[in-house]
Order: sequence, then structure tokens, then C-alpha cells
Amino acid sequence: MGIVTLFHLVAVVHFYFGFYYDQKYITEPDQKFRKFEFGGRFIYLTIWNLVFQCIYFTVALLNDLIGSNEPVPKNKPLIRKIRDYLFATFAFPFAFNVGLMFHVLMIIDRNLVMPKEVDEFFPFWLNHLVHTNVMIFMAIELFITPRKYPCIKSAMAGMVIIQAIYLGWIFCIKANTDRWVYNVLSVLSWPERIGFFAFSLSIPITLYFLGQFINNLVWGSKTKEETTSKKKKAKAGKSA
Repeated sequence: MGIVTLFHLVAVVHFYFGFYYDQKYITEPDQKFRKFEFGGRFIYLTIWNLVFQCIYFTVALLNDLIGSNEPVPKNKPLIRKIRDYLFATFAFPFAFNVGLMFHVLMIIDRNLVMPKEVDEFFPFWLNHLVHTNVMIFMAIELFITPRKYPCIKSAMAGMVIIQAIYLGWIFCIKANTDRWVYNVLSVLSWPERIGFFAFSLSIPITLYFLGQFINNLVWGSKTKEETTSKKKKAKAGKSA
């Protein structure tokens, strides 16, 4: 088993266990936290992102086993295409969106995102699994596996759709519970709220381009070298 495959296996076990523990054992102990019976734990983007990580690393592991990790595979398997798309459009942008937004708001005022009372039923290690480790694993993944980023049109379509669905879900929860999912939305005026939504929606898009930029820095030269090498071999074969 190669190091990349081992890493993906660890990631799969890591995130699936986090998801299982969250769904099985995290219960909000009093009325103060039971205000969101509607939607359960899936009211939070953090849980959506945890699902994204589970799906991505499952696909990445399958690609290790039946696909290809070459910088430029001659015939790119479908599983590799799916892996590359999921990384660029969902896994990387949302991991850093969730992680950065959470830690920034915690620094500003933890009551805006996770009041201290939550520590009573949401363990420290799980908090970091869903808000910190997601970024660490994605950063490692960026540097150990090559990928081709999808075309901007295709990537933006996927990102806009998933963000629109979650934004609609937030308003659906508000309509059914008369409360905002995140405390920060409660202290903002409507103009500020709209600005916050616009800013939040722009972050994953910005992270998409950042990921693409870093990916080109890390893998661009290797991709070009392998492409050039394959072209030379193809020409040599024709000449023979």
C-alpha cells in the first residue's frame, strides 16, 4: 500500500468516525439548544462539509485502487475525473470556508458561533476534527496528489448550486423555527445580513481560485513535463 493510499484510508476512517460520532452521540441537553429540532444536525454547514469530506476521500481511495494518480493519465478514468471535480469544487473550498470562518468568529466572539455551553456536549476533539482537521487534510491532499482543475464554468455551476441550496435551507429553518442557525445573523441588521451572505458566498469561490493557483504551482511543471514526454514518445512511435 502506497503512502497516498494509506493517507486516503486514514482520512476515510477519520471523517466517517467523526460523522458517526456526531450523529450518534451529540445531543443538545437542554431547551436552550433544542431550538433546532427541525433539520437536526444538518442545519449546520459544518456537517454538510463533513459529508463532503467523507465523499471526497472515499472517491480518492477508490481512485487509488481502480483509477490513476498520474499527473497526466493517457486515458483518464471516470473515477479520477470525479475526484478532481469534487476536490476543486466542494472538498477544498468548503473545508477552508468552514474552518476559517469558524476560527475567525471564535477569535472575534465565540458566542457568535459556538457559546461556551456547547463544550458540555460537543467534545474538544470533535470540534477540531470538523473545523481544523478538514483544512489540514485538504492541505496535505493538495500537495500529495496531482489533479486537473475543471473548467471554470462547470466548477462555478456546481458551487453556486450547492451554496444556493444551503442558503435556501437557512431561510427554511428560519421560517420553521423563527430563529437563525448562527447567532451572528441574529445581531445583524438586514443590510448587514445581506452583506454577510454575499461575503460568505464569495469565500468558497475565492478559495477555488486559490486552490487552482497553488495546484498549478505544485503540479504545473510536472504536468507539462509528462505531457511533453508523452508527445515525444507518440512522435517516436509514429516515426518508427
